[in-house]
Amino acid sequence: MTDGGVFATTAWTAYAIYDNAGDPLVMTELDAIVPFDYQTGVVNATHDYSGDYTVTSASSPLTAGLPATWSVVVAADGGDCIEPKAGAVSVVDRDFDYNNDLAECPREIWTALAYISVGSGTGIWLNSDLGYEDSAAATPELLRAINNIVTFTVSSSATPTAVPVASLWLLGIMIGLAGFTGMAP
Repeated sequence: MTDGGVFATTAWTAYAIYDNAGDPLVMTELDAIVPFDYQTGVVNATHDYSGDYTVTSASSPLTAGLPATWSVVVAADGGDCIEPKAGAVSVVDRDFDYNNDLAECPREIWTALAYISVGSGTGIWLNSDLGYEDSAAATPELLRAINNIVTFTVSSSATPTAVPVASLWLLGIMIGLAGFTGMAP
């Protein structure tokens, strides 16, 4: 990755890092390439659900095709209440309105999609569990964000640049097949 590659992750990696804090592999490998600071979370107490997403950088290729705002209702989409690292760029923010517990999530607005430069590569974080925990389908907006994440390369300025690869329809089929074949968690 430091030579120009990309590492993309979701809320599940944040959970795995702070759930396995102290593991040398986790600490030296994953923490070095993700745009969030797992140390700002409290183990198993920094996850909430639902809420509103707001695009904060409409010019980013990571937000191409996303509406300015969208909502996820009920408990259909979880995420982590942890801070981005210094130097990370947030392009989408979110709030949580399921538990509304400011003791667990002590701010109103959290990062939903961010990236950070690592060497000449980029680490990307989509702060969503994609509905997995609640057996809900990922929203069309989250599928669009995933499409944007998997269809870009890193330019010399370390700002992601979109490249066409797969349609949302094809991406949905691939995700469905992964789950059907047992490849998904």
